[in-house]
Amino acid sequence: MKKQKRSWGMWRIPLCMAAGLMMGAVVSGASAQPIQAGDHYTADIPTPQGYKGVGDGGPASGWKYRLEHPGATYLALHFVDFDLGPMDYLVVSDPSGEQSYVLDGRGKMGAGTFWARHIRGDTVDLELIQVDPEGAAGFRIDEYVAGFLDIGDGSKAICGNDDKGNAVCYETSHPEAYQRGRAVARLLSNGSAFCTGWLVSADNHLITNEHCISSASVALNTDFDFGAEAPTCGTPNCSECFPGTVYSGATFIQDSYNLDYCLVQITSGDPAATFGYLEIDNRVATVGEQIYIVGHPGGRAKEMSIYSTDPSDTGGVARVYSITQPACQGSGYSDVGYYADTEGGSSGSPVLAMSSHKVIALHHCANCPNRGVPIHLIYPEIEPYLYPGPAGVVALDRGSYGCADTVEIEMRDGDLGGTVTQTVSMTTSGGDGEIVALQEIEANGAVFVGSIGTDGGSVVAGDGMLQVAHGQTLTVTYIDADDGAGGVNVSVTDTAGVDCRAPVIFSVQTTFVEPRAAAVQIAANEVVRGTVYYGMTCGEWTGSATGAGYANPASVDLTGLQDGTPYYYAVDAADEAGNTTSADNGGQCYSFTTPEVPDFFTELFDSNNDLDNLTLTFTPNGSNDFYAGCVESIAELPVDPAGGTPLTLSDDSYASVSLTGGAQVSLYGVSYSTFYPGSNGYITFTAGDNARNETLADHFDLPRISAVFDDFDPDDQGLVSWKQLADRVVVTWEDVPEYNTSNSNT
Repeated sequence: MKKQKRSWGMWRIPLCMAAGLMMGAVVSGASAQPIQAGDHYTADIPTPQGYKGVGDGGPASGWKYRLEHPGATYLALHFVDFDLGPMDYLVVSDPSGEQSYVLDGRGKMGAGTFWARHIRGDTVDLELIQVDPEGAAGFRIDEYVAGFLDIGDGSKAICGNDDKGNAVCYETSHPEAYQRGRAVARLLSNGSAFCTGWLVSADNHLITNEHCISSASVALNTDFDFGAEAPTCGTPNCSECFPGTVYSGATFIQDSYNLDYCLVQITSGDPAATFGYLEIDNRVATVGEQIYIVGHPGGRAKEMSIYSTDPSDTGGVARVYSITQPACQGSGYSDVGYYADTEGGSSGSPVLAMSSHKVIALHHCANCPNRGVPIHLIYPEIEPYLYPGPAGVVALDRGSYGCADTVEIEMRDGDLGGTVTQTVSMTTSGGDGEIVALQEIEANGAVFVGSIGTDGGSVVAGDGMLQVAHGQTLTVTYIDADDGAGGVNVSVTDTAGVDCRAPVIFSVQTTFVEPRAAAVQIAANEVVRGTVYYGMTCGEWTGSATGAGYANPASVDLTGLQDGTPYYYAVDAADEAGNTTSADNGGQCYSFTTPEVPDFFTELFDSNNDLDNLTLTFTPNGSNDFYAGCVESIAELPVDPAGGTPLTLSDDSYASVSLTGGAQVSLYGVSYSTFYPGSNGYITFTAGDNARNETLADHFDLPRISAVFDDFDPDDQGLVSWKQLADRVVVTWEDVPEYNTSNSNT
């Protein structure tokens, strides 16, 4: 049933072609949904209802059944009224027995009715083993899912080339990113929907999207597959390939539709003990910082998006493109945008900062730029569940420090909640050693922080300062009394360098310039973070921007610029130790000029249409705007539609019109002999369209002239017709009403 029309829509009176189309990109709508992995089939499998016990003769095989679905990639069975005797159990397996598991009592998590853990392949064997002398009610299978051989692209969002790779491709080149990715799982919900999720605590809390798991029922009926990885970098990947360790079912904790997250807890095992968990970087993402995404696109074995060939990403690696993208589910906040490649099935993947290997966003939709919910918005809602594990971890806040600096230290140990104070030792390769007291940042939180200063003087052990010199190494050491895995008095360390010399800038370049944005690249003798100071006059700075993370060359993105404007700038380059060098092109300043933005003659009306009784004429004039516009009052239609050819248009439809005699019409310099009038007040080229929601995205997804884009219904009343004249083509919408109204529009 069609939705009711709004009382007043958004109106648009433009003459323009989609700017994105002119540049070779077609904008498509975002999607926030899991990818369909299989088909559901009803079943009437004869099962042992009210089966009798075996007396004293058990154990015995009381019932067997083989379910086959040729060609299926996996099978998932739905049980109802599952109730076995206290000692009886059901064995579910593939024919080889390699994927065997047992259900007993009331079945999975004691639910009675549930989707059982799926079996890869096209055959499932069932065997009821009876031990109990009394018997019980039994069970019933009323449905199963057979996995597709090819699930297709789903909501695929490959931004240019597909730069993803099998996870194992990065085991050597990016070892820490690969290790962190072990906490990521492939999710299969209700037997038929793929998503991704990741462990967020040592207590096996897992986070994914709300559009993947939205209730206790879905949490119960989800399989969590950890360690599902292809064996080599070049191994072809596919849906449900290379299974890992599957934990079936979880306890629902909480969710949020608005922030599109769901938190569950896996209670059928301890995956965090084997695969670890990811930490959250509780901050706002920074435009330009390097990121990576770990997930299961298309339900395939684990893949990682680290590299990017999209022109928006500098240095060939994935970066944060924007922190102001429209939220594709929920409202009141902006998504993080990036061109790291994803596909359907990637929903729920962690977006991690390469600088910290912590999560900064929760991926939830594909649109190029792809988008994630900012993790700092989710963190306050789930923070009570993120308790540290028993293995102690100690970390310095940077990889390098200067000779007059502050060293920040953080230590986590789940065994020490409520102890208030703990100590660690700091040493230098120059011979200094100090004990640093750390304070628990919240009661029973098991997270401790503290700091110590550095200076460049002679070593004085025990004075509460670290005396350092350029090129030395700092080491922090924490002795973990019990690491939870049998280790006693385990030494846990982290190290950093000492750098007391300012970087040397080799070159400064403007790498790209757009009407509203530019990028500056700074090359130096070491990794640096760049800051750009800019304005319209050399030396008079009205704005500044700092790049994300440290790199060489370092890139800084400038946004919010004016089009058609010369800009001047100078730069700072700061290394990880805080040493800074400035450059301003010898006092002349560096410079660039932004190009002018064309006028696309497009207006989105959210109130009264102020173009009533006007005619708009657009004439090509060779300008950056391509056309010059002229608006005049009008008392009658410029061409009488009488005698025109009627177009048979129903609600939300279009017709194809082909010109005769070699005639063509031109839109932004492109000529067409065929066009497509739509019932909803527009003409499209290259293809017809039935869109009824007057949005900018819908307007710009095809070359289009939108006279009055609205949800019209010419099937109700009115007439749409066209005429080919000697020098023009005319299409007229005459007395056509909006859907579900009695008004008329011409």
